[in-house]
Amino acid sequence: MLGLSRMLLFVALLALLAGCNGDSDGGEATATGQPQATATVAPAETPDIRLEELAGQPGLSEFLAATGGVVDPSRNMYADLTGSGADEAIVSVSSGGEGGDFAIFVFGYNADDEIEELLRATTETSILATIENGQLKTTEGVRAPGDVGVPSQLLHRYYIWDGSALVIEREEQGPA
Repeated sequence: MLGLSRMLLFVALLALLAGCNGDSDGGEATATGQPQATATVAPAETPDIRLEELAGQPGLSEFLAATGGVVDPSRNMYADLTGSGADEAIVSVSSGGEGGDFAIFVFGYNADDEIEELLRATTETSILATIENGQLKTTEGVRAPGDVGVPSQLLHRYYIWDGSALVIEREEQGPA
């Protein structure tokens, strides 16, 4: 093995010497011989999640079938929540009536450019997703003891990307 290493080192030195123009004044070495072709690679097309039919994604379509929920694609929001340089899609699921949204799904592309579910947030009351300073924020009603009907408290959850999942960074609760 040592003999092979020495041979490779010798060949590398020969290649280096053969590529120099022979200047002995310490100037820059220049290549001799035929000009070499330089290959250029076209940038890869990155998929655009805005063009996807997200309601047909397996987890979401099953959820819609089980709950009777409705997705209005015109309400989808898009933001780079993972720091990947590509936007993720925030999809709200409503009852289709006046009850508001009761679930939020977040979808993004994995390393194989396949769509994956990054987050599913559901609630017994109503939930609202917003983007605040590039961060996903959900707000939902929380019933305090004695509340009848409309919850008197709001719970705000702020999500961050931990390298593999959207996780709750912090929660804040206050009056509605």
